[in-house]
Amino acid sequence: MQKDIHPESKVINVTCSCGQEFNVASTLGSDTRVEICSNCHPFYTGEQRILKTGAVDKFYARQKKMEEMQKAKAPKKETKKPAAKKAAPKKEEAKTEEK
Repeated sequence: MQKDIHPESKVINVTCSCGQEFNVASTLGSDTRVEICSNCHPFYTGEQRILKTGAVDKFYARQKKMEEMQKAKAPKKETKKPAAKKAAPKKEEAKTEEK
């Protein structure tokens, strides 16, 4: 290893947003803060968080909202079913009636 070309490594204090503090060797000169660590990261804790913020989920939310608005806006129309038509007699029945 060449001399005087590598940065000096120091032990610094790292503070996470969850409150955990730990020491690491780093070339940074001062203490630092991080947003997430192994104490609060879902991969390490086993907690599953599903966030629905994708474009597809937003589309489905808008579609559902529009359907609800249309249902509230247009009342249902009652439709009357036409009376059932009587079926024509079958050919065999017609022949027996003629005799």
